[in-house]
Amino acid sequence: MPFDLAQQDERRPRRVVDDAFEPAAVAVARAGEPTPVCAVNDTLPPGARAPALAVFAFGAAPCAYARARFELAEVAGAVLLPEVDVGTNSFDPSSPRNRTCYMYRARAGADVEPVARDAHAGGDVLIVVCQYAIRAERAHAWCEAVLGTIAPQRVLILDEQPWHPPRP
Repeated sequence: MPFDLAQQDERRPRRVVDDAFEPAAVAVARAGEPTPVCAVNDTLPPGARAPALAVFAFGAAPCAYARARFELAEVAGAVLLPEVDVGTNSFDPSSPRNRTCYMYRARAGADVEPVARDAHAGGDVLIVVCQYAIRAERAHAWCEAVLGTIAPQRVLILDEQPWHPPRP
């Protein structure tokens, strides 16, 4: 059975972070740093900005996984973070120097996870492949830029945890 956020609303807490964090993040975002930009392809069909599922992949391994599990049909847009240096960037998706964030319309194959397949049966799937690090104080502004442009019914986040050596 697919995970549906509408059915989970009553059971999950409204706030998952400290209430003091969000105003601080907004204050930092408005303190003079340029706003992230979410640029969307003008030729997208009407339903593409309100996909049934949006998959956000952050980091090298989750991005590679998203590329392997979905057929990325067309570029739907890009998310530009002003502090990401594009001068030393590689736009090759397999390069470790790639620091891009593209949005793709995707086709889910028969072998993908049930949540993606079920969502795809009801509408578009949008894959956001983000290969640059987003600082914690910039995360609020980044999310506002992206979710102010698209309005997904469901969200799936693929992320990676940094490795820390065990304590002696």
